[in-house]
Amino acid sequence: MADATRSMFPGDMQHATEGRAGGPLAGVVDETLESWRRLARERPMTAALWALGIGIVLGWRLRG
Repeated sequence: MADATRSMFPGDMQHATEGRAGGPLAGVVDETLESWRRLARERPMTAALWALGIGIVLGWRLRG
């Protein structure tokens, strides 16, 4: 495996060189979770309202 930590590659290329189990879906999940974490740090109220809205919709759809 390439040693990207000491190279001049951008961060996304370093991330791509890391071995991941789970294939492309794991990469999508990692990116989505990272974007949620960034949103929660920058705009906590917005993230909380989105989480509440998603929870209400899922609860409503799963109940019936």
